Amino acid sequence: MSKKTEENFIIDDILKEGADIGDVDLSGVDVDAILKEADIDENILSQDKSLEFLNTKDDVTMKELLSGIDVEINKSSNPDHLIQNIIKEMNTDIISKKEEISKKLPKFKNSFEFVDFIESKKYKKNDDDKDENIFLLKNYKLNSKKKIEVLKFPPKTTLSSRFFKGGNILTSITANEDVIFTGNNLGIIRVYSCEKEMEYKSFFLEQIQKEPQAKRAVTCMDVSESISHLVCGYCNGFLSLWDLSKTNCIKFIPKEHKSCIISVKFIRVEKNNFEFLSSDLDGKVNRNVVSPGYFITSCDTETIIEYNKPIFLIEVFKFNKEEKKRYKFLEEQTTIVAFGCLDQILIYQLEPVKRKLFELKKPSYLTSYYVPDISFGIGYIPRNTPSIILDNLESTSDKQEKYDPNPVATKLGLNITTPQRLVSISWGKVIYIYTIIFNVEDGPKSIDLVGHYVNKSPILRMGFLSNSIIYILDMFKCFRILNTGLMTPGKVIFDEKDGTPVFQFNNKHKPELEEEKRLDQDILFQAYVPDEGNKKETKNTYNNLVMSQTKTLYILGKKTFYLGKLLNWEQCISNLQQEGEWMDLLTLGLDIYHGRNITLAGIPIDENERKKSVASILKGAIMQYSVNNTNIDLNQTKQDKAEEMLNKCIKICIEFCIEINEFEYLLDNIKPLFEVRGFLDLFLIDLEPFILKHKIADQKIKKDTIMKIVDIYKTKNKMDILEKIFTHLEISSINLDEIKDK
Repeated sequence: MSKKTEENFIIDDILKEGADIGDVDLSGVDVDAILKEADIDENILSQDKSLEFLNTKDDVTMKELLSGIDVEINKSSNPDHLIQNIIKEMNTDIISKKEEISKKLPKFKNSFEFVDFIESKKYKKNDDDKDENIFLLKNYKLNSKKKIEVLKFPPKTTLSSRFFKGGNILTSITANEDVIFTGNNLGIIRVYSCEKEMEYKSFFLEQIQKEPQAKRAVTCMDVSESISHLVCGYCNGFLSLWDLSKTNCIKFIPKEHKSCIISVKFIRVEKNNFEFLSSDLDGKVNRNVVSPGYFITSCDTETIIEYNKPIFLIEVFKFNKEEKKRYKFLEEQTTIVAFGCLDQILIYQLEPVKRKLFELKKPSYLTSYYVPDISFGIGYIPRNTPSIILDNLESTSDKQEKYDPNPVATKLGLNITTPQRLVSISWGKVIYIYTIIFNVEDGPKSIDLVGHYVNKSPILRMGFLSNSIIYILDMFKCFRILNTGLMTPGKVIFDEKDGTPVFQFNNKHKPELEEEKRLDQDILFQAYVPDEGNKKETKNTYNNLVMSQTKTLYILGKKTFYLGKLLNWEQCISNLQQEGEWMDLLTLGLDIYHGRNITLAGIPIDENERKKSVASILKGAIMQYSVNNTNIDLNQTKQDKAEEMLNKCIKICIEFCIEINEFEYLLDNIKPLFEVRGFLDLFLIDLEPFILKHKIADQKIKKDTIMKIVDIYKTKNKMDILEKIFTHLEISSINLDEIKDK
């Protein structure tokens, strides 16, 4: 067996939550080839029912094959331990034979070789077996190379022309839902509707117009969640707070910063209390509390950090409703904020008591300063690919290795099957995924590295777009969409020669949800020359010109504005339907329904909720697919071609409805479409192999359908097949005497 590279190790059938040996797909495995290779006498199979599983070619899993043996199979099962227990369960009179079998079975150095072995023994059908190949969707998925688009950039030509009219240079952007704010080099702020692609209004700070033109630029902005207020920072150190309903400046703050403001962020917006943070190029961070009064509006400013390097970004931690119920310390007003500077990330708690929580230093392998990025979010923890327990058939139970998807998460007691609170930090070309552990009573307890992702080039901007979904913009102006659950768990691996992070990937399950998108080499950035003693080096940041919000990206180029929209699973399915990519739609839908694909945005976490919502949409899709195919013009289509198309359509409809447990929907809604066009016989004939393969054993078929099946097979004098069909159906409600008389 040839040794495979790491990227080829993983197969679709074993990448799902809690997967173990029982989830390996053995459908189509050529058992005869396995027996021949192991030199096992097939007569042994007839001596002991515990080996009957070796004779099946049905679509089953290893767990189902071994269900008749009283042996516990789980993630921690060791192959040798498993084999020993299986042998113990076998009849004592042929134990020697079974021991001989266990010795002759192929030996695997690791789980990947086992998977290779199973894949190499797939049952190859001959001409007589062609009719048994009924699983068209499953077969299509194995060979499909279709890339699902998850990040879409709808054109905004009109809006772009409005943004860049007059030749002024845009210097910052912020947004909330449909409303976009831009600031330019002359201190003018403009407000736009993204959907309507029109300008609402523009305004400027009168005091800024008295400054030299080079000192007027709006360098950073932040808008409140209710889009009621806007805070702006300027390159000369000014701050302004605006009431957007009246478009007037509530408070002008001119003297608290002596250098360029490079980040502002709201903490709280209340009726008579506005709190926001501001940081400048000197490394000073202020907490500003603005309180409007009857006659004057006061501003209390507290300096919370004085650092010797610029603090380029501020990220506020926002607790969700579930967390507020879970943690008692949130009964008091609590604010947690992260600050990013050139050599470390600082995480502070500002209230009820101000304290520095965590300090994350710049990785030592970085030879020069990179401007980092930080984002708080919720998502799945990076995990190892589920392991196959048949790791080494000759190992002993005391050498048993337990499969652990993420050792750090296990040690911390985290549940990797549900999304967790994550902190994503980018340094150079690496994204580090941390989780913050909270004490119910006291608040943040620790921050722990649980995984990482190594990009091919340094990362300029990064952040959460949705649960588990992160975008990155790299130095080549390429955008990628990543899923945290598919990143690499644990610490970064370094190249032994040059000490750089090693890029890890696999062909089957990449963290990247789609291929990279390259937009514009001229994406705008801000350049600063921080004072670093004798060494002065220009630093470029994109923090105020590329921003993200839930499922949306806002990017400013020199001449073009880009709006990126993250598509959720429903939109991905809708796009495939519009493109007429029915097979890709249905296979993707099945993966989501069964929990094999949890990477797309918006997939419900709860299994019942997921299946219900997915089935509802997919039933409409399979109906439309059926309508499209039954409406073919038989006069314009060759008879053979028409029958081939209908055969394929019917088989796909049957397979699909069975997979989503909607057999009743198949009979009540899909079958009539073929019946009215005169294809009922073809439908029932195509249903036959699904019945014989025990795919609908638990489904009750209505009496009229049973009677029609009887008519077809009696007419064709195939009573032997009809008898087989009856043995595979739930027909307790049917009067067999009536069928017999018929």
